[in-house]
Amino acid sequence: MTGAFRESMAWLHTWAGVCVGWILYFVFVTGTLGYFAVEIDQWMTPERPVAAVTVDAASAADTGVRRLLEVAPDAERWTITPPGHRENPDLQVAWSGADPGRETEILHAETGEPADYRETAGGSTLYRMHYQLAYLPRTAASWIVGAAALAMLVVLLAGVVIHRHLFRDAFTLRTGKGLRTWLDAHTLAGVLALPFHLMITYSGLVLLGVTYMSVVVAAGYGSGADGRQAFFSERSESVRHISAAGEQATLAEIAPLVQQAESRWGDDSVGRITIQNPGDAEARVAVARHTERPLRTREQLVFDGVSGELVDHHTPPVSAAHGVRDVLVGLHEGRFAQPILRWLYVLCGFAGAAMVATGLVLWTTKRRQQRRAATGVALVERLNVAVVAGLPIGVLSYFLANRLLPVGLDGRADWEVHAMFIVWAAAFAHAAARPPGRAWVEQIGAGAVLAALLPMVNFLTTDIHLGRALAGGNWVLAGVDGTALAFSALLAGLLIRSRRRAADNAAASARRRGGMRGGVQGGGK
Repeated sequence: MTGAFRESMAWLHTWAGVCVGWILYFVFVTGTLGYFAVEIDQWMTPERPVAAVTVDAASAADTGVRRLLEVAPDAERWTITPPGHRENPDLQVAWSGADPGRETEILHAETGEPADYRETAGGSTLYRMHYQLAYLPRTAASWIVGAAALAMLVVLLAGVVIHRHLFRDAFTLRTGKGLRTWLDAHTLAGVLALPFHLMITYSGLVLLGVTYMSVVVAAGYGSGADGRQAFFSERSESVRHISAAGEQATLAEIAPLVQQAESRWGDDSVGRITIQNPGDAEARVAVARHTERPLRTREQLVFDGVSGELVDHHTPPVSAAHGVRDVLVGLHEGRFAQPILRWLYVLCGFAGAAMVATGLVLWTTKRRQQRRAATGVALVERLNVAVVAGLPIGVLSYFLANRLLPVGLDGRADWEVHAMFIVWAAAFAHAAARPPGRAWVEQIGAGAVLAALLPMVNFLTTDIHLGRALAGGNWVLAGVDGTALAFSALLAGLLIRSRRRAADNAAASARRRGGMRGGVQGGGK
């Protein structure tokens, strides 16, 4: 491989990374937190009972039907999600009609009464931010994230090319060496999780592929909402829609249908119950199977909604291309991952964030050492501070807002998000007003303080604080507070180390100046 080719790849690696680095850092941080979206949702609703739900799927289905008969007897479609799985800790019902959109309620599984949980954006909103960003139209955000992901793929491949001793460098970290340390840290974070970085980037592009090929969809299925709906219906190979007959009929008991599905698939195997045309002679009940495998099954049992007779065992064939896509999407989302594997996902995700952050800092550090302190370098330095150090401050403010905002505040979930971005905007203003060196220290210090405050605020505002969660063996609730304390300790360690490094550099500079003065005086004699 020629030196000229390596140089061109190094140029591509550097500039593609700098141009999209801040977006990629945001995507890595919010997307990685999304792997614990369910646990964050639970922490952000402290009113939720700590004890696990013991209601079986059949009883939960009957409870859901009773509630839907009360609130939406004329809806065209009901959906009931029984509790018991990690992603469904509560009984959830939803309904939709002729108007677009649908309504959703969370119920107490034992009583069927609406759950009185605080309104919160939760972990699911953080997860969606990694591909929808915030305050932008969804399609525009998808294009921005997709362009950044494509650049990320180029950066990764170019990085592999330019490193002659890739795997040797992956286990090398020389501390206290300035630019060399930043390069080692960048390489370490990139290479150790390289398979994950390649998988998550490519699968993310596949996941949003329909957005990027909307012209192809429009050509094959027609433009507008109807064409997109036709495409998605065919792609998902869902149960055929049955039009209502317009003749009233009594809905069959749902519990026996759920029990019949569980007799085929096993206990706790029902993921969702969908009822088309409830109360109509052409009602249909589809019981979908729950799976935790990367290749998500679409197996469903379809029953006549009046007689309860099984009319279809819906197991759509999966083509090779469709199967590959499903595996890639499943690997990207990581919903199948058990706790240890999920933590590995999180560690690799934060390694990606560290890889991007160290690359951005490396770019400015190298140019400062080369005395290339142009306006562009100064701008990048300040953006690095505001994004790399400021985003964690914003995310911590998001968690704190969940505890500090009034529970009855209108639009409370939106204000949690607003709090995150207001504080982050303040971090940008601070980075613009302060010298970069001071801004780094002050924002890292602010992050350490906010992270340490989170468990304290939780202790003062709820009864599910860290001590009680640990005593009760509730590792989900204890995990958020414990992770905040660990993050605070990490930032405090970085702060202490940076201060010590700055003091050592100042002392060394003073010694050099003293030596130069002594040499001048000696020469004068």
